[in-house]
Amino acid sequence: MTTQRQLQERQQELMEELEALEAAIAEITGNTQPVQATQQKQVAWLHRQHAGVLVLLNDTERMLLGCDQNVDDD
Repeated sequence: MTTQRQLQERQQELMEELEALEAAIAEITGNTQPVQATQQKQVAWLHRQHAGVLVLLNDTERMLLGCDQNVDDD
């Protein structure tokens, strides 16, 4: 079973990954020139990764809330 500490560490890892993805998206789309087809593909891939990390982060936070409830019930 996953401990609360492990969930907190995973949450931190996911937050860092989310920040890195957001920075990469901003870097690609921040250019003043039009986005090329390869850049569009990169941005689309980054957005999919971003969405996946958000799902994992949501699941992790839900499990952390479950841990908190279990502590309160004891």
